[in-house]
Amino acid sequence: MNIESVNKDLYIPSQQATTQKNTNEQVSNSDSMRTNPRTDRLELSYLAIKFKPIREKLKSGEYNKPEVIREVASKISQEIAAPTKINK
Repeated sequence: MNIESVNKDLYIPSQQATTQKNTNEQVSNSDSMRTNPRTDRLELSYLAIKFKPIREKLKSGEYNKPEVIREVASKISQEIAAPTKINK
């Protein structure tokens, strides 16, 4: 069975037309970028701002000192309830 294409010569874009279109798009894009410059910004959450001093202390090694570790361990042990004995 032979299949013949229909309207195969109806529209074939030329290389010149494609190049002209791309050039026009580049010009319009560059014009819009000049009138509306993009700006980047960084928005920090409340928690990120709140914990910034803690991160700085971590980076500096403040929490690696033995006295700090002892103090934190003491506070944790006070907050954890001692296990209760189960009478049988």
